[in-house]
Amino acid sequence: MEKIRVIFISSVRPEPTSAGQIILYRHFCNRPEFDLEVYGFEPTKFSFRMLLRRLLGKIAQFGGIFETLVNFAWVLWKGRWIDENLPTKIECDQKTIVGTVAHGDGFYAACDLAFCTSDGMQEELGPHPNSHVIYPMPGWHKVSEKRFPPATGKFRIVYVGAAEGFYGRMLRSLMHELAKRPVLELIIVGPHSDWPEEDKTVAREKGTCLGFQPPEKAAAVLAGADALLVVMSFEREHELFMRTSFTTKFLDYSAFAKPVILWGPNYCTPSRLAKREEAALVVETESPEGVIAAAKKLMDNPIEVERLSAASRRLSQTVFSPDRLQGIFVGEIEELVQQSSRGGMDNGG
Repeated sequence: MEKIRVIFISSVRPEPTSAGQIILYRHFCNRPEFDLEVYGFEPTKFSFRMLLRRLLGKIAQFGGIFETLVNFAWVLWKGRWIDENLPTKIECDQKTIVGTVAHGDGFYAACDLAFCTSDGMQEELGPHPNSHVIYPMPGWHKVSEKRFPPATGKFRIVYVGAAEGFYGRMLRSLMHELAKRPVLELIIVGPHSDWPEEDKTVAREKGTCLGFQPPEKAAAVLAGADALLVVMSFEREHELFMRTSFTTKFLDYSAFAKPVILWGPNYCTPSRLAKREEAALVVETESPEGVIAAAKKLMDNPIEVERLSAASRRLSQTVFSPDRLQGIFVGEIEELVQQSSRGGMDNGG
């Protein structure tokens, strides 16, 4: 099929960094299906809603011209940042779609095609005639044969991701409890920590916090784990976030076919999926003692280790398969383009 032109307008840009950016990057960049143009902006400088309404009003006139009449602070054009304004006119045809990340005053109800990154997000946003759940796109991981750091003989729990905010508070409490259990150890791979300096020093000296690691070294740490840890907040202020978000690390972990310990409230979306698929040890108590009990259960039960390892492998090949997720993503966009060519689009975005 001829490439589809994608005009992507968002402050969340497809780039190989973290969180939403890397998910978009995996879907759109260096892909044979898309010819991508990305326009970034500083959302405080103008009304995002106003811009989207203008675009959605114009895109219904496929074959015509977009007139945005909005200047941007900076623009990413085909992967290169330049100091120019968004052109006031963009030629397009039926092979063109406009996309964005619907956050803040975004436009979920008005778009012709919506992708939700979890069942909880879809439920929270409400009915939509063309909404689909696609879990956050994982990477195409190559499982390392090397193990880093060297084995210590302890049961090793590995966490990859941020160690600040609520993640940091939970990981720090777990680290302190694990210090009382010499048969268990925690290893954290991530770029940031907002812990007190005393805890940072102890974590570095004990090898608990390895800091940022390039993908091949992070893969070696994951490959040497006895269990992989997913952390979701129990704090009330983050409840909506937990109900609607789906952590990418759960999908990334599955490629390593290791038991997963999911530490989070019963209403968080990953917990719901893990229980439905019987694919993780779910710890629904805020106390780090629950994580320790789960780790001890694995230490004493090799049959459970094998069951959960097989469950992770199954997820990576089915529900979490990047090929499956990309297939849904591309297929729905192609269907949208074909529908627009037949004159069947209702909203025009």
